[in-house]
Amino acid sequence: MPKDEVAVVAPAASGDQVDRAAPRFEVDLIKPHTQAGISFQSGAKIKVTAAQRTWLKAEKVIAGDTQEK
Repeated sequence: MPKDEVAVVAPAASGDQVDRAAPRFEVDLIKPHTQAGISFQSGAKIKVTAAQRTWLKAEKVIAGDTQEK
């Protein structure tokens, strides 16, 4: 495409899904945990989605605040 040409991209239709990566949070495990078939020991740091973080907190596998990475 020549420099002076502008490509016009139509917006996604309302029914189309937009591919967005879910934000990840780095958490510290306080208990051993298996994620995606990989076993982690207490003290390991893993990255999880917000929903996974909520579940891990409820199961007392992680503790404290976590930050988005």
